[in-house]
Amino acid sequence: MTPVEHARAYFGLAEDLARAFGRKIDLVELSAVRNPIFRQAVEETSREIYAVA
Repeated sequence: MTPVEHARAYFGLAEDLARAFGRKIDLVELSAVRNPIFRQAVEETSREIYAVA
């Protein structure tokens, strides 16, 4: 996936989720989180809403 395709998919997903849930969505790629304290908090409070087998 090219960077442009990745950006379109990422922001498209964020917009679609916000529309579906009727609220602001914070979409974070775990690989982008560098702060170990924040990363732990994200891992502890995250919810998987879609998984590909």
